Amino acid sequence: MAKTTTFRTNWLPWELNRSSSINIKRLHSLEDRAHQMEIHWLIGTTGNYVDIAKQLDAVHPQGRALVLNRYARPWQNGTMVRRLRQFALPTSYDAVWNDSYRTKDSQYIRTVTFWVYQCEVIAAAHCHSMPQVIGMHRPITKWSDPPYRRLARMAERAAYALGWDTCSVTIQSTSDATVIPIQNDPSSNPRCYALDEPQEGDTVVRAAPVTRRDPEWVWRKYEERIQLDAILLGEERGSEGRQRLDLSFGLDAEFILYDAENRKIIPASRFFDLAGEVGCDAVRINGKVIYPLLELRPQPTDYAVSLVSTTRKLMRAASISLQQGDHDQGSVISCLAGSKPLNRFPIGAHLHVAGKMCTTELIRALDTYLALPCSLLEQKRERSEHRRRAGYGTLGDVRQHPHNGAGGFEYRTLWNFFVDPSLSAELLSVFEIIVRHYWKLPGREAARAPIITAYTEDARQVYKDLAIHRLTELKVFADDKQQLLLSHLTQRLREEWSWREHTDVKNAWIHA
Repeated sequence: MAKTTTFRTNWLPWELNRSSSINIKRLHSLEDRAHQMEIHWLIGTTGNYVDIAKQLDAVHPQGRALVLNRYARPWQNGTMVRRLRQFALPTSYDAVWNDSYRTKDSQYIRTVTFWVYQCEVIAAAHCHSMPQVIGMHRPITKWSDPPYRRLARMAERAAYALGWDTCSVTIQSTSDATVIPIQNDPSSNPRCYALDEPQEGDTVVRAAPVTRRDPEWVWRKYEERIQLDAILLGEERGSEGRQRLDLSFGLDAEFILYDAENRKIIPASRFFDLAGEVGCDAVRINGKVIYPLLELRPQPTDYAVSLVSTTRKLMRAASISLQQGDHDQGSVISCLAGSKPLNRFPIGAHLHVAGKMCTTELIRALDTYLALPCSLLEQKRERSEHRRRAGYGTLGDVRQHPHNGAGGFEYRTLWNFFVDPSLSAELLSVFEIIVRHYWKLPGREAARAPIITAYTEDARQVYKDLAIHRLTELKVFADDKQQLLLSHLTQRLREEWSWREHTDVKNAWIHA
């Protein structure tokens, strides 16, 4: 049975006396049995566990262990605020890291602490005083429902942004979470995530590593979850060694419909239902939910590249409906892809995988090997407010998904690269290779502060060579077809090819 290692605070002398040394003898005794364990939980408040993680990797039979808080670091209040705002998270300028926070304004109607484990919240509670005071929490059981759902999403993204896999995040809110739909009620639509984005009045006020000072019932949640995941991860990695792991891949790609002659965006809801393989997606503006985006949702397939052929069929079906609209309006309706066409609505291609455990190691691999190269192909913008990454498309944007009991996740960082079948096949192949082989991939540079800043500010020359180098590492795991696709993608990056978002993508798909 898979086991977990817990580095408790008193096993790390620097946590007690702030010394820079480690108890090497104690660490060596742990290494003797580390090869039997799937998850190692580094607990403490100072972070900087890179050296310990490397030693644990060195004795793991598959070359890389799942080390919780591998990339953790201590934060000063000011640097923490700046990092969270880099990730487009509303954060109080008075927010604190691992310290007491007292409400300075009585306007807040709720204060909630969420306890994050990797990419999801596993516990939540109302706070009646300083969040770290034992006995001052009232547990919340349904944090996946409004109005807590969007706050839980903020907490998950905050923990990832700070590099801590086990973290408590306290959020205060003045919003009553009311949203005025102009069509169907979005809260009843499982595909509508308009309610998941922060609203005015939501703000992060505190973050802290998980320690024994947290409530006992929270601590038990972590222990139970880590024990369960250690078993599941051991089974998953064992299956990878014996045979090809059964996975299922899906996506939803967003497009904007545009009448160039009359210079106006055409709501997709004028032609399509909300649900279905060809449907529309929501955005929220001033508290109102509207459905301007066309969204293609091909059926899941066993291989990611197979989604290209099904997407082509859906685009042809959508074009038939739009041709009727062309006739009715007397003008041509274009279908625009990219990151933020017309500088209006940010759009993306959200990639799904079922049957795979969502770990922060996997998401950081996707950020490094997929998001960085993909961003080099995005249309460059001079004004920061016109960039999708000013509010969407941040690194590590992921949602857990049940996928009919198979488990898995949705990776939401990427712009909508479904501009033509060729580029789509290239990036989908990269996605599948990473998902299947991420344990063997060494790069996680997207967790480093300079790369995060360069990505956020679209300073792509900072990481261009790195992105190309990391892509070449994937060829070891690629079949012949994937090798060819990787070569084409690498050539695009070297030539600094990028998409022009005013281009109508329908023709490229229909006539391919």
